[in-house]
Amino acid sequence: MSNMNKYTRIQLIQMCKDLDIANYSSKKKQDLIHLIQSKQELSNSNEPSVDHSSNEPPNETIIYNSNINLFNNDCMNELENMQDNSIDCVITDPPYFIDRLDNTWCANSIKKENTNSHIKHLPKGMKYDKKQVKQLYDFYLKLATLLYKKMKPGAYFLSFSSPRLYHAIAMSCDIAGFEIRDMINWTYTHSMPKGMSVSHIIQKMNLSDSEKESLTDQYKNFKTPQIKSCFEPICVAMKPIGKSTFIQNELNFKTGLLDFSNKVGIDQDKVPANVITTEEFNELYDKNFLVSKPSKKVLKINIRFIK
Repeated sequence: MSNMNKYTRIQLIQMCKDLDIANYSSKKKQDLIHLIQSKQELSNSNEPSVDHSSNEPPNETIIYNSNINLFNNDCMNELENMQDNSIDCVITDPPYFIDRLDNTWCANSIKKENTNSHIKHLPKGMKYDKKQVKQLYDFYLKLATLLYKKMKPGAYFLSFSSPRLYHAIAMSCDIAGFEIRDMINWTYTHSMPKGMSVSHIIQKMNLSDSEKESLTDQYKNFKTPQIKSCFEPICVAMKPIGKSTFIQNELNFKTGLLDFSNKVGIDQDKVPANVITTEEFNELYDKNFLVSKPSKKVLKINIRFIK
């Protein structure tokens, strides 16, 4: 484990918890790093190697250990095979249908394709198309309708999204029958503004060189309407519990209620909020909203990948 100094103390503390390390709460950052590295070295020496070199064919279950199964298949196919009212929680970052990044996209073909962006050097996915909202809505309504049947009452369906497409995901979940309980605002600062300069367009206009130069100077600080995005909305949907109470539903399905003993913030003394951040950038945010980054702790769950 290299370059662990990049992690915050709260993230290191969470790693200690995940690794079942004792007596860490009062340790300084460097001491926490030493504890984690020692534990990792011990674990790695006792862990059998896994061959990841082969490309697994679709529709195949990949078992990495006794606690976790990965299903390499279209999620629609896998969900159909699951029992109704059997899923506790679904967390997904779905395709957004931006610039060919739909539910059938392939990373290799997208990288090789140079014609699907209006300017070739731009990252794929930046092209704006009004049809993408409807396409995303139709796809997600189909997924949400299927999940509504397969999830337990009180089960949560969390969907990562983008600010300009959140409404399509939230509305599809709502129409499918879920209750939209909240939206989690994942805030971050490490992002690039997506707005483009118009100077290259001006250079192609039927104008004299002096007119182009004047117009370019006049609009040198203007960009297309895509401001810097510093948050990712997460739609928090829940399957209704019907006429049951939350405590009755909890006793029947172990879903619905939230455990507020889990704390957030740099001192881990604040209750969870609908704003989160995984980076330290402001004292007020750090105290109230800082959460640890996801760990590699293995849980006893089945993970089914979206194609």
